[in-house]
Amino acid sequence: TRINEGDNGFTIHVVVSDITERVKKEVLEDVLYNISKAALTIGDFQEFSFFIRNELNKIIDTRNFYIALYNAETDMITTPVFVDDREEVEAFSAKNSLTGYVIKTKKPLILDEGALLDLVKTGEVDLIGELSKIWIGVPLFIQEECIGAIVVQSYINENAFNENDVQLLEFVADQISTTIHRKKVENELNQALLQAQESDRLKSAFLANMSHEIRTPMNGIIGFSELCLDPNITKDKQREYANIVIKSSKRLLSIVNDILDISKIEAGAVTLNLENVNLNKLFDELEAFYKPIAQENNLQLICERKRAGKL
Repeated sequence: TRINEGDNGFTIHVVVSDITERVKKEVLEDVLYNISKAALTIGDFQEFSFFIRNELNKIIDTRNFYIALYNAETDMITTPVFVDDREEVEAFSAKNSLTGYVIKTKKPLILDEGALLDLVKTGEVDLIGELSKIWIGVPLFIQEECIGAIVVQSYINENAFNENDVQLLEFVADQISTTIHRKKVENELNQALLQAQESDRLKSAFLANMSHEIRTPMNGIIGFSELCLDPNITKDKQREYANIVIKSSKRLLSIVNDILDISKIEAGAVTLNLENVNLNKLFDELEAFYKPIAQENNLQLICERKRAGKL
């Protein structure tokens, strides 16, 4: 402002400078910096998404804001973050929806009310929900795959957004996609770690069980071999004990084969061998094997068998 004193009074010159764009640019730089920083520090996706919405609200109207994630198998869209003055949506079909249109064309889109109605008239999209005065949708990408979109809209102000806001949302979409990809990788790594830990636990349990199983036939082989050397037993008993030693040896060999099968378990190549089993004969063998051991420990071993017709 400049004031000059003339013959007829004062002359005032006023120069007005519009600093709106400069201030907006400074705020924009702060917002982009804050979002980039938050992408590295905030691990929770929803928390990060709401942080983005609040930061963007410093520059553009984000009262109606949502993030949509696309499931290609079901052709459905879910909205983990949805803030809207007039609607509340958790999931909807991508078919003929405006969000689905952005996802499938893989291109950002800004539409005023007239342009939106033109798309409805051509049948490219259906009018779902309340009509917006202006609508922006920007696709989310992981590598070259479109996984969803970020959307802002206004129901009352057709001048709420412009092409510069589309570019802003494209930057934000890249940050969101990066965060989603990082969380996906983290989840996959955590899942792989859990599977490895479970595999180690199963191996340890398997080997501990096999160690116990090996000792059982080994004790039988040693014990009944010693009994065979007793000069006071009859030849029939000696033959019976020798058969038990043979059967225990075969059982030991079977256990060793089971241990070797652990590599097949890891490879998912285990095959089932189905065969008929005579349970009464199996019980007879188990009773003959464990009865002398029970007697040595002053235990009574009782084995009751169910015969045919008494089941």
